[in-house]
Amino acid sequence: MTDSITIRLPYGRDTLLLHLPPDRLAGILVPPGLANDSRLSADPVSMVRAALENPIGSPRLRDLATGKENIVVVTPDHTRPMPSRLTLPPLLAEIRKGAPDARITLLVATGVHRSTRESELNERFGDILPAYQAGLTVHDCDRTE
Repeated sequence: MTDSITIRLPYGRDTLLLHLPPDRLAGILVPPGLANDSRLSADPVSMVRAALENPIGSPRLRDLATGKENIVVVTPDHTRPMPSRLTLPPLLAEIRKGAPDARITLLVATGVHRSTRESELNERFGDILPAYQAGLTVHDCDRTE
């Protein structure tokens, strides 16, 4: 399509391309503070690290973790488009800087969804799964004990 503007829309695990004539696009809304944020052009892992290094209205995660023996990290299940394989490694590294010997449990928050399958866990967590397999818990809303 010539003389069009292409917009990428997140859709499931992929994106849809939307081609619009310029006269059909009034504008693109961007959350306040993000329009000129140079971190948006960075890779996702750099963005996560930058956020962990510069929390808003809170001490750094490493400081919050200092001295803790047991830590639970809640992460979404297979129904949410969260790139945990990218976000969790820097998050866990930040926690380890404050609590190197803490026992870390990864809690997959399924709510009332079905349990997350092994293949979905592998896809979601990637290379970190073996290191945290022993501390991995998938929520089960039907479990009574």
